[in-house]
Amino acid sequence: MKHGGGTGKVAHWASLAGPNHGTSTAWACAAWSQACRDMTPGSYVQDGLAEGDETPGDVEYATWWSECDEVINPRDSVLLDGATNNPAGCLAHNDLLGDEGVSQGVRDFVAS
Repeated sequence: MKHGGGTGKVAHWASLAGPNHGTSTAWACAAWSQACRDMTPGSYVQDGLAEGDETPGDVEYATWWSECDEVINPRDSVLLDGATNNPAGCLAHNDLLGDEGVSQGVRDFVAS
């Protein structure tokens, strides 16, 4: 959205437990994985995404996060300024993908 010109093509952007500000868990694989290095807090990727407006353009943004997420650390890394940030209760990281409440929330958001 921020660097690829997507703001003119996307109406709704949803993030399920995304490491939007990085996750310290990524340090576990950073030695051999560029993707993990990109997800570490303070990486050039994370800093570039957090720079300026976190929710650019005329796009509706929403995030879903869990207070029991074992992958995203700190948990508030998911939250974006300017987005609707939705708590999903106590779900494991991958459980957000199959949770009916989260799924309904995403469907309602996209339909809005």
